[in-house]
Amino acid sequence: MAAHKGYSSLQTKFRSKQFHRHNKIRLYKTLIKPILCYGSVTRTLTQTAEQMLNTFERKLLRRIYGPTQEGGRCYPRWNSEPDSLYNEPNIVKDIKIRRLGWAGHIIRIDEEGIPKKVLNGNFHTTRPVGRPGTR
Repeated sequence: MAAHKGYSSLQTKFRSKQFHRHNKIRLYKTLIKPILCYGSVTRTLTQTAEQMLNTFERKLLRRIYGPTQEGGRCYPRWNSEPDSLYNEPNIVKDIKIRRLGWAGHIIRIDEEGIPKKVLNGNFHTTRPVGRPGTR
């Protein structure tokens, strides 16, 4: 997965205490999230793929926000904590919003456009008669 490679190359930045959380979030939004979303407009998203994307995003957000400290002890964050701190739609919701945008582009294409023909299934061609050619 390309996003994991991007994350692992920036892992020193995400672990560093010299960078503020705001800058780490900006790194995530500008470098890693576009890699995760690339090509997702046309790809089918199964439940396992959604779960993997959510897991990866939560892992990264946990790294950015760090553990909670109570009574001098550190505890890992629950799944809901990074989501509430991030205050933006998760990666799966973002992909679904992008899909709706892509569907809007397809609807506005002329009827002769190839994406519109594929969407409607109107090819108006027939298959050739006879045996298929050998390869």
